[in-house]
Amino acid sequence: MALVVRCAQHGLPRRTRHTEYVFGAEPSGGPNPTIHCGKKGCKNPGLVFMDIINAMEYRSGRRTFKLPFHPAKQVTLKNHGIFLSECSPG
Repeated sequence: MALVVRCAQHGLPRRTRHTEYVFGAEPSGGPNPTIHCGKKGCKNPGLVFMDIINAMEYRSGRRTFKLPFHPAKQVTLKNHGIFLSECSPG
């Protein structure tokens, strides 16, 4: 499971050796101050970014996900998530 929360200031998480974040969605009730950016010390509200496996689960109807290493522990997402390739220029 690869989910990460980032605010507008910290932006899209970088691709790692094992994970490429391909999908983003807003927490329901958002911006929700309990779902804040995962960068150390940042308390800004954030969006949830996920890998392809979680994105496919989202597309098939799942809206509640566990947030590993996040104080909120889980998040429910709004219905209008987007694949990041759909909002890239070109």
